[in-house]
Amino acid sequence: MENYTETIREIWGEISKHNKITIFTHKNPDGDTLGTAVAFKELINQNFENKEIKIAGAKVPKNFTWMIEHQEVEDEFVEDSIALLVDTSNLLRTADLRIIKTKKILKVDHHHPEGDRWEMVIDGDDWAATGEIVYDFIKELNLKFNKEALEAIFVAIWTDTSGLQEREPSEHTFEPRFFRWR
Repeated sequence: MENYTETIREIWGEISKHNKITIFTHKNPDGDTLGTAVAFKELINQNFENKEIKIAGAKVPKNFTWMIEHQEVEDEFVEDSIALLVDTSNLLRTADLRIIKTKKILKVDHHHPEGDRWEMVIDGDDWAATGEIVYDFIKELNLKFNKEALEAIFVAIWTDTSGLQEREPSEHTFEPRFFRWR
């Protein structure tokens, strides 16, 4: 992918400029969209002070409530934040269409792009799950992370590949150093 590391740096740099971030998931949330959202929230909390991060989306399925609870995000917060849209190919698939009221939309996704234009974007068919891209943020930027972020990345990858059986996982999907705890 052209300029992938540069785009990771640009997206992280944009996140660093804003105190309020709303992470948006897709309709009928699965492990990849929820795991990616939780992992990004944890990474932002681990690497920046004084940021408010909320996750907006549809009701969380019972099998993921151990990792994330559904929260209502106030209109005022959404309008005063930037958006980080995860695991969503287009705007119509977004669970919360208030995303269009945010200051800026950043998109991180592993699906082929479908029509919509975004301020900053990583997307395409180069990854087995969006959670894989979150790992690239950790690796490329040498980010601090915690156990919750790693668990969320694992959930994202494991569920979206049906236990590494689908979506053509590669040697990159589970690099051995990924599991080394710092």
